[in-house]
Amino acid sequence: MSSQLIKEKAYNLFAKKGYEGTSMSHIAEEVGIKKASIYSHFKGKKELYFELYHEALENEYTFIKTFFSNEEPLEQQLRSLLHSSIERFYTDQQLHFLLRQGFFPPSSLKSELIETFNQYIDTLEDLLAQLFTVAIDKGIVKGIDAKKASIVFVSLLDSVYVELLYGEKEKAKVRADASWDILWRGMQGGEIFNEQ
Repeated sequence: MSSQLIKEKAYNLFAKKGYEGTSMSHIAEEVGIKKASIYSHFKGKKELYFELYHEALENEYTFIKTFFSNEEPLEQQLRSLLHSSIERFYTDQQLHFLLRQGFFPPSSLKSELIETFNQYIDTLEDLLAQLFTVAIDKGIVKGIDAKKASIVFVSLLDSVYVELLYGEKEKAKVRADASWDILWRGMQGGEIFNEQ
């Protein structure tokens, strides 16, 4: 039995039931071991939880930086980020876990989690602002402030995540596409409520 297997099961349980709704006994049962065996790998639930949280955050930082390192046009990159976020919510247990903790942090750990989650959001906004700055310089988007545009895009991403957490995948796709189409037209100085 490895600590990796424990972590995989714990990610899934914390994502579904939250911190308060998951016990070390639940994790042990999922792994198929006695609860005492977990303590040879982790001191307790809080230590395990924070190891998962920081690991998920680091992996998400890596994903985002890699995602924006390609040379695709801005519109394609941002639309792709919206759609890949929807797919990853269902296939990447670390992202699912991270979003659950970001939107519903355990009350006893809230201050510690919110600070690091907000740092991740700030990093994402900074990366987006750099992309928007380049797009403004090239005349791809017009009449916008790069920082404000990055905040608006993250707000759109948040609304998609809320739909995924509370609703369903197809509605999240509809929300992402409709919002992005209007947002992108607005950034190009076009008519935003009329079909092209």
